[in-house]
Amino acid sequence: MSTAPAPLPVPQASAAEIDIRLVTIRPLMMTPSATLPTITQQKSISQVEAMMLLNLDPVLTGQLLMALDEMGHGDAVVIADAHFTASKLAKKHLIDMPGLSSPRVLQAIRSVMVPDTYPALDLMESPDGLLPVQSELTAAAGLKPEEARMVERFAFYDLAAEAEVIIRTGETRVYGNALFRKGVTPVMPA
Repeated sequence: MSTAPAPLPVPQASAAEIDIRLVTIRPLMMTPSATLPTITQQKSISQVEAMMLLNLDPVLTGQLLMALDEMGHGDAVVIADAHFTASKLAKKHLIDMPGLSSPRVLQAIRSVMVPDTYPALDLMESPDGLLPVQSELTAAAGLKPEEARMVERFAFYDLAAEAEVIIRTGETRVYGNALFRKGVTPVMPA
């Protein structure tokens, strides 16, 4: 009758060490005396430096990047506030980003996507005129106020229903919705 192997020792990380383990453990190859290496503070990396891809806004998730990549020239992405009927209108991609404002999400998208020619940005028309959240959305898109098109509420819903991607944010300000159209990505030299 065999007895269960003794549990492997787990090294304790001191305050001077970071709690990230960068090894693949193969249980069958481990011996009871095996220890896990740690990264010391001298060689540690910050959370920002630990991103898997370089030069990407941390708001851009893998799911969002895949959806944006599938879009073609002229296709639209809707960045919706928390009040928007996103589940009802989304036909292809619905992505939830509840902890972020609409302008912050549009800023991240704009970091990897160029705007289409007019109209690159549609905003839902407010009865109170241009609202601060809409000015922030226009700025996040990298556009001048006159380059954004104001669209009547129900016409905006019709446009949103045709969008490739709808992102529901945690934006609580009313009329914090934008429809951004993808432009032609510049060709990088070989």
